[in-house]
Amino acid sequence: MAVAQEDPPVPPHRYYGTVSDANGNAISGVTVEVVYDGAEVANDTTDADGYYDLQVPQENGIEEGDKVTITVRDSSQNAAWEPGGATKVNFEAEPPEETPTPTPEPGDGGGGGGGGGGGGGGGGAAPAPEQDVEGDAAADSSFDGRTLSTQVDSASAGSSVTSSLNDDTVDENIQNTGASLNSLTTEFANDVSNADFDTTYSATNPSDDVPDLSSQTDADEVAYVNVDTDVAEDDLDSVTFEFSVSRDRLSEAGFDPDEVALYRYNGGEYTELDTSIDSEGDDRVTYTAESPGLSVFAIGAASEQVTTTATPEPDTATPEPDTATPEPDTATPTDTQTTTDTGTPGFGPIVAITALLALAFAALRRRA
Repeated sequence: MAVAQEDPPVPPHRYYGTVSDANGNAISGVTVEVVYDGAEVANDTTDADGYYDLQVPQENGIEEGDKVTITVRDSSQNAAWEPGGATKVNFEAEPPEETPTPTPEPGDGGGGGGGGGGGGGGGGAAPAPEQDVEGDAAADSSFDGRTLSTQVDSASAGSSVTSSLNDDTVDENIQNTGASLNSLTTEFANDVSNADFDTTYSATNPSDDVPDLSSQTDADEVAYVNVDTDVAEDDLDSVTFEFSVSRDRLSEAGFDPDEVALYRYNGGEYTELDTSIDSEGDDRVTYTAESPGLSVFAIGAASEQVTTTATPEPDTATPEPDTATPEPDTATPTDTQTTTDTGTPGFGPIVAITALLALAFAALRRRA
């Protein structure tokens, strides 16, 4: 008897961002809350960099497309909830008033509190990505669990910066979304400075302004990649993505590994990029794809379209034979007159006259 397979768990939606003051200075120790239908569903406390990161599962009746409210002190912003989605929400707030530290009186023994440690943002920091620079460039990268952020302080034309995630992080992302970014390599065509790249994976389309891949192509979307950057496309020579897709995800969708490609949305349409298999493991397949620029991307899979030339149906109807016997052309050609040489000109009329005379003679004899 076939055993019914359980549906895979619905991945949570991730909300992340920073809290800073009007001058851009990070504010630590601030509580960030996510509220749905009047109830708090998640909270986090900003770290020393003013950063927070929240996961909101599909609980408390929340459904795809529902709105949640992210609140920091007196400020709040609304955002949609999507399974496997990721939304960056930054806040500007007033820094907390500093409480003067009282000077201990002699003999107080001090001791000094030790201080609470500021909330911990849920479960430990993700391992730092590896950085590889070729040419004259200076950069730094960070990874918060799903978004790979690269800050390029300076880079000369012809140089490149690669930010790579370790295998443990890739495996964790694959478990949550079915896909993961492994690395991003940016090669520069011109000198740049103070450039930022935020690359985020999500299981569903992260943008209301970008159509789904399946609505414009024959491919089904596996995941999306949204790259936010302040670098002009003319300053980029090329961008190389390395990404992985879980074998389970491919199997569920019924696709072969070589049917996966990266698609770029640009100019109102998706374009399939040159994508190749880099390696194949037991649980994932790793790909590389090169793009001329950055925008929204979709990892898609499409069955190979086998072009079958339809063989024309043979005309099995046996042509009816023309059973009518062609009538011989009895007409004597007018251009060639065939005359029979009788040997004696006028022989025919003489015979006729002779016969008439014989008949007349016989009749006269009977009368006599």
